[in-house]
Amino acid sequence: MPTGTRAGLADRPVPPEKQPPPRWQLQSIYAGFDSPSYRADRQLLTDTLLQLEQLLQTQPVTDRAREPETADAWLSSCLDLINTISDLHENLDAYVYARYSVDTADAQAVRELNRIQQLILPLYRLLPLFRSGLATLLQSVAQAADEADNGIDTLNRALEQLAA
Repeated sequence: MPTGTRAGLADRPVPPEKQPPPRWQLQSIYAGFDSPSYRADRQLLTDTLLQLEQLLQTQPVTDRAREPETADAWLSSCLDLINTISDLHENLDAYVYARYSVDTADAQAVRELNRIQQLILPLYRLLPLFRSGLATLLQSVAQAADEADNGIDTLNRALEQLAA
């Protein structure tokens, strides 16, 4: 039997340190940074943030609280926009970070990661405005309910006096 032959080396498994890093199949999310769906979602994130900003700054909350339908529409619109922003950001950020984590030297992935992080920055300014508006709205609703209860109490006292 010959010694020193290389027979069977091709059948040996490649050690993990010599294997290429794993690559995720991300095409089901976006085909790439230049894909129309990626660019459309990035633009939609920007547009939706602007819509939320306009909604939070257009009408004083106390005016909205005077009419329940208006208050309900405002709250529903805000929540829909915030949910859309959250969903878009989550998809974009996860995709970009997956691309970046596989190859941290990928300059395009680094640029996109920074871009997505910059795009979401307005939300951190808008969420306190929303919370403040919501708190004001709730106070206005509670005050209106108290006033309605006082009116009912006054009516009840008047009816009791009439009955007596």
